[in-house]
Amino acid sequence: MAKEEFPEDWKTRMQEAFLLDREGNTTEAIARLNEMDWGKLSEYEQGMVANNRAYLNLKLGQNGDAVSKDLAIAFKSLGPTIELLDTRAMASIEKKQFEQAIRDLNLATQFEPSSGRYHFHLALAYQGQDDRSAAKEAVELAQAIGLSQKVMDPSEKSKYKILQSWLEN
Repeated sequence: MAKEEFPEDWKTRMQEAFLLDREGNTTEAIARLNEMDWGKLSEYEQGMVANNRAYLNLKLGQNGDAVSKDLAIAFKSLGPTIELLDTRAMASIEKKQFEQAIRDLNLATQFEPSSGRYHFHLALAYQGQDDRSAAKEAVELAQAIGLSQKVMDPSEKSKYKILQSWLEN
C-alpha cells in the first residue's frame, strides 16, 4: 500500500529491499534498489542506497567494481559511519585484505555499538589472519553485547558456526 501511495519514496523502497532480502530474495532486493531514480535522490539518500546495495551484493558473493563504486559513493555522501565501515570491512574480508578490515572494524567498534555484529565481523577478520586470541576476544565482546544466532541472517550463521569451530580447535 505504501509503495502504491508513495512510489518514489526512497525509504519505502529501502524497506521493501530489506524485506525481500530477509525472505531470501537478495537478487530481487538489489533489483528494486537499482530501479530507483538516482537523479531524484539527495546526496544523503544516494549514500544510503549505495551502502545497502553494496551490502546486498556482498551477501551474494559479488565484490567487484559495483561494490567498490557504491562504497565510494556512500563514503563521499555520508562519511565514515559505523555501518559504512562495517560494509567496507566485509568487502575487505572477502578480498582477503584482513589488515584493512581490522582497521575499519576497530574504528567502527569505537562508536560503542549496541549490536555485537561489528565485533563478530572483527572476529572474522582476525580469523582470516589466523589470530585465535584476538578473534576469541572479539567474539566474546560480541556475545557480551548480545550477539546471538537468533538475530543473524543465514549467511552469517554459517560463518559464526565456522568461527566457533575454528576457535574450539
